[in-house]
Amino acid sequence: MNATNKSTRNWIIAGAIVVIAVIAVLGLFYPRPEVGQVAGTIGGVQKAERYRSEQISDKDVLLNHPEVQALLQNDQIQKLINSKEFQALMSNKAYVALLSNQAYLALMSNKAYAELVSSKAYAELVSNKAYAELVSSKAYAELVSSKAHAELVSNKAYAELVSNKAYAELVSNRAYAELVSNKAYAELLSSKAYAELVSNKAYAELVSNKAYAELVSSKAHAELVSNKAYAELVSNKAYAELVSSKAHAELVSNKAHAELVSNKAYAELLSSKAYLALMSNKAYAELVSSKAYAELVSNKAYAELLSSKAYAELVSNKAYAELVSNKAYAELVSNKACAELVSNKAYAELVSNKAYAELVSNKAYAELVSNKAYAELMSNKAYAELMSNKAYAELVSNKAYAELMSNKAYAELMSNREYHAALDSGALQQALASQAFYQALASGALDRGVPTQK
Repeated sequence: MNATNKSTRNWIIAGAIVVIAVIAVLGLFYPRPEVGQVAGTIGGVQKAERYRSEQISDKDVLLNHPEVQALLQNDQIQKLINSKEFQALMSNKAYVALLSNQAYLALMSNKAYAELVSSKAYAELVSNKAYAELVSSKAYAELVSSKAHAELVSNKAYAELVSNKAYAELVSNRAYAELVSNKAYAELLSSKAYAELVSNKAYAELVSNKAYAELVSSKAHAELVSNKAYAELVSNKAYAELVSSKAHAELVSNKAHAELVSNKAYAELLSSKAYLALMSNKAYAELVSSKAYAELVSNKAYAELLSSKAYAELVSNKAYAELVSNKAYAELVSNKACAELVSNKAYAELVSNKAYAELVSNKAYAELVSNKAYAELMSNKAYAELMSNKAYAELVSNKAYAELMSNKAYAELMSNREYHAALDSGALQQALASQAFYQALASGALDRGVPTQK
């Protein structure tokens, strides 16, 4: 470090402690000189006894004040007030104006302020190399001399904030101290991305928005940030990786995402009683924290599904919206039986089965489920009664039924042209409705062949 830098640094460090004391005393007890007289008056200060004269003036009375005497007898003070830097400061018009400022004088005489500048922590701060570099930096000078900074510190709300008991508790909090001294935090504040964020017009509009102010000052927000689970979440390594991931950045910068979060319906959803109940539901918490859920959302096929055009069309479809908002649907998915079904191992095997995947992706299946007649069948009262019929449930859960459904001959019959012709003609329906047909079927008479009519 060269002589000039060393001198500057010493001035910064000494000025933060000693000059405050000098100015506090001289500013309170010594008549303030005119700007043009400053260098001659202050610069010529010698040991206190040199100022004694035969005629005692008001100035002499002030110089004989015990506090002034103690300061002027100090060699360090003598060197300081004769220094080039101190002389430059005292000849500064703005600083001289500051010395006569009532608010500044009140601060200088404030007991809490005196305790602060004489504290060990403050001494360590101002003697810190990083602090010295900060206050001597061009950027810092521009900041404190900027119009925006002046408006901030003179703002009534700012004054209320820094004098607020809660603010005092925050900055004196051990956790806060650990945060601001954290290397990662320092890197964040000095990062290019952070600088771009805070200088972003949209960010400025956000933090100055009335709704934002109401949110961060709300009781609910206070409860959230003080919640142990929230603290665990934001300090979780996986969470940090998520919010810093490229995918997350792409998501939050996506136009569709912005439209979603600014949507009135979305806001209503997040604040709805049902949504809050879901978020606080133990079973839901277990689901989203489960290994299976993590595997699902990280699955490539799942990601492709959610980003597919077909899925987008489905969720934006009016009929789909009506379905999921339907009371009956809500009752169905919240039904114990439904929960048991989807958690059933056999069901999981079924939906993960390759044949099932081929079935639901089959064009014919798509045509079937989109068919008006199929929809009418599904909504038919008789069909509903059949599905809820105990005998039907026993039938479809019967081993023999399962074997029949998977039987090659049955599959061939279902695809047989004559079978469909009989089905279409109504003859098969008549046969199935006939008691004699079932008796012949049960007796094995049909196995021997059907007699030919002559």
